[in-house]
Amino acid sequence: MDSTLLTKITHPDAPFLITKEQVFTYADLLNYTEDLAGRIAENKRPIPLVVPEVTTEDVFTVAGYFLLGIPVLIASQSGYAEPLEFKDLAEDTSSSENQIVSWLFTSGTTAHAKCVPIRMRQIQAASRAAKERFAPEKGKAWLLTLPLYHVGGLSILYRSILWQTAVYLPPTREIPVIAELLENETRIQTASLVYTQWKRLSDAGITPHKKMKAILLGGGPIPDSFIQKLKTASPSGKDSEKTIPPLYNSYGMTETFAMIACRDLQKTDTLGNVGFLMAQNQIRVNQHDEIELKGPQVFGGYASLHNSAENFDTTQTLSSFTGDGWFRTGDVGRLEHDGSLTVLSRRVDRIVSGGKNITPYETESALLELPYIKEAAVTGLEDPEWGEIVVALVVVNSHADPDIHELTESIRADLRSKLEPSSLPKRIFPVKELTKTALGKIRRDELRYIAADLAGLTPLDK
Repeated sequence: MDSTLLTKITHPDAPFLITKEQVFTYADLLNYTEDLAGRIAENKRPIPLVVPEVTTEDVFTVAGYFLLGIPVLIASQSGYAEPLEFKDLAEDTSSSENQIVSWLFTSGTTAHAKCVPIRMRQIQAASRAAKERFAPEKGKAWLLTLPLYHVGGLSILYRSILWQTAVYLPPTREIPVIAELLENETRIQTASLVYTQWKRLSDAGITPHKKMKAILLGGGPIPDSFIQKLKTASPSGKDSEKTIPPLYNSYGMTETFAMIACRDLQKTDTLGNVGFLMAQNQIRVNQHDEIELKGPQVFGGYASLHNSAENFDTTQTLSSFTGDGWFRTGDVGRLEHDGSLTVLSRRVDRIVSGGKNITPYETESALLELPYIKEAAVTGLEDPEWGEIVVALVVVNSHADPDIHELTESIRADLRSKLEPSSLPKRIFPVKELTKTALGKIRRDELRYIAADLAGLTPLDK
């Protein structure tokens, strides 16, 4: 057990956790941690924590184990086994920087969750890289709207402790509650949201208070129409209490301890551009256009799970790394002339039609520009002639059930001037809603099966 972090809390009177009713200081956290240490034995094995929702007790518990140097397995539901062993490529696990702090499962937007050991070096590197642009001032807070079992939520807590700034825990994640906080709670200076959350807030007409430092958007692609609207919008005036805060498009994953690249949305003209990598990390794009990463934020290998249906062991880890130690993200992208990264598609989104790689995001963005389309998701279906064809699932702005043939012809006609012929959806299915995770992210792993069911087909890999 390495509890050296306890000695680095130099501002015990500073706010640690702010809620609607109360402010808890770092002195409160230290007292809780001391009590926690008295209730548990020294334990080299991870302690399983189930945190489906974020409560004050959850925040204190996870933070307490962090300060004590005791690793925790954080999950959204019970029944997960402890990680018993893992393969870490050429890493010395004896150093304090390489100590495991927690285990997290990868996002539920893909078919199979993998267990990722999060190491202190990743947390420290991510905190250093983000501090200048995103750290709240002393006594101010980062709004926590993401669960602690998700790397986006856990990274907010760990970074805040290293910075000795505060976390603001809202009573609920309901949009009206978040809207009121962003507009009026000036102790909040930074927030992380998924794009769907921000879109609902934006549609409701909210404008964050002028002391907001930054809002980071993740969880999937951001439509070009939204970016253009943002760039043409004007602040409410120099002397106004409300203005448009910097909105950042962020790129990251559990394996990189959340954000590893980001860009101010008002400073990009390229769909999917996520800017430059955080300091000290490296990137390259291989001959198959796959993004590969290396650096202090990148993990070293997946954990093996006891009694798990999926055995993520040495084989799983080695297949995710190149021979010279680069992490193969599975994401498709390109490096621009200025060195910034454009993500063309994430792991499960790729469509190959007639030998050509199709970017779902481009088609989705074009669909969302149509006034009669409320939501859209694009996937591929197996086809004997093309290999795959582009298929779109759309939620229309109408209470009446549209005629599929008429809708398809109308959409294709409207998109011909916006997209290459290969990117036009060959089949379009209206749906009442798109299947999403608890965070509001589209369940990409289910799109093909839903589309196949609507088309009367069964994917070969189902």
